[in-house]
Amino acid sequence: PRPPARDAAGPPTERIAPVPPPTRRVPGPAARTPAAAPEPVRPQRLSYATDQRERRRKRWMLAAALTVVTIAIAAWVISQIAGFFNSESSQSAGQPTSTATAQSAPASQAPASTTPSAAPSTPVAPAGVTEYVVSGAPDSPGRLGRVIDGDTGTFWHTDTYFQQFPKFQPGLGIMASFSQPVKLTAVHINSPSAGTVVEVRSANSASPALGDTQVLGTATLGNGDTTIPLTSAPPTSQLLIWITALAPASGGYQSTINEVTFWS
Repeated sequence: PRPPARDAAGPPTERIAPVPPPTRRVPGPAARTPAAAPEPVRPQRLSYATDQRERRRKRWMLAAALTVVTIAIAAWVISQIAGFFNSESSQSAGQPTSTATAQSAPASQAPASTTPSAAPSTPVAPAGVTEYVVSGAPDSPGRLGRVIDGDTGTFWHTDTYFQQFPKFQPGLGIMASFSQPVKLTAVHINSPSAGTVVEVRSANSASPALGDTQVLGTATLGNGDTTIPLTSAPPTSQLLIWITALAPASGGYQSTINEVTFWS
């Protein structure tokens, strides 16, 4: 080995290898972890079975609506056809209802307010009344006895018709029966249905054809009491009060009669 070098000016020194300068690293941009993309919101979908049930429900609702419309149209067409044939049969034989004969009130029970101020002086109580119709069913047969019960607080009424007589019916009547022929001079009607047109007709039986009856008097009822004088009325045991026009009512036409009194 070599002996250490000696410096001319001093003691010998050992040579130290120079330390290389540290390498500077320029920091680069920090690595960024990309943010996770949000998951798209997926619309909820009905299951196959639920979707099929919903479709069946909608089809059922549509079918029900179509059925209702079809029934309504068919009913309207049938009513128009029935009205046409009813108007054509106005002179056919009458069909008295099968309701039991209504019990009349005794003549002494007739209220004083129903006594006309003109010639009629003696009220005559009928043995009973039945509803007279030319075609179809009676309107309110269960109430008919109320027109001769001596109480103006009770009443009988027709059905409500969408069109005036004789569109669906040529008319509607009350047939009064007496135990023996009686010569009448007037009929007194108490009714709230102003505008109702009635004819009083004599009949030869309880179920005559309308053309076989004879008109004895006619009147348009007011609101309250109306007296119908009878012209040249022969003695009869059957008297028909025939309604030829109904009073205007809510939704159509209807007439109410509270009480009918017969005078000789």
